[in-house]
Amino acid sequence: MQDVNAAVAWARANADQFGGDPDFLAVAGTSAGGHLASLVGLASDAEASVDAVVSVYGLYDWQDRSTKERDHFMRFLERIVVKRSQARHPEVFFAASPIDQTHASAPPFLVVHGSADALIPVAEARSFVARLRAVSRAKVGYIELPGLGHGFDLIDATHTAPVVAAIGRFLTQIYRDHVAGRQGQLPKPV
Repeated sequence: MQDVNAAVAWARANADQFGGDPDFLAVAGTSAGGHLASLVGLASDAEASVDAVVSVYGLYDWQDRSTKERDHFMRFLERIVVKRSQARHPEVFFAASPIDQTHASAPPFLVVHGSADALIPVAEARSFVARLRAVSRAKVGYIELPGLGHGFDLIDATHTAPVVAAIGRFLTQIYRDHVAGRQGQLPKPV
């Protein structure tokens, strides 16, 4: 997260040099990148704040051990990623769970997930989206791709292009809303 926060701060400070708007910063990621994008979007650090998040097949719950598969995945996180046990360090796993960090002032989110994701079950994405929609005042979009699995964009160009287009439409609308809000106008739909 330190690296992500540093990258966000750098991007905001230098956006105008690359034709960007330093007053609007969106982050996006897939899988672990979606997890990190979600965490930075939900963080309260003003220096690394973002204005929109796109998470594609991200991981949202670092505490759930409700199934054999989830328990196996949690053991992987404990041994390889966190190098601490959840039982002894529950605060680490709580802090790393975007689903537990949702709040009313979260930025707009777009979550994309395949219904056949064997690594991160679609139910986790659905739960995250439901929690965000219940507490956030911002827009929360969700695209569920029937029959697609983890990493679909790396192997299935027929589905990737429409998803990229949908992400572009979402971010365009969020940016327009952001600019209109800065100018005291009502947002205009795309």
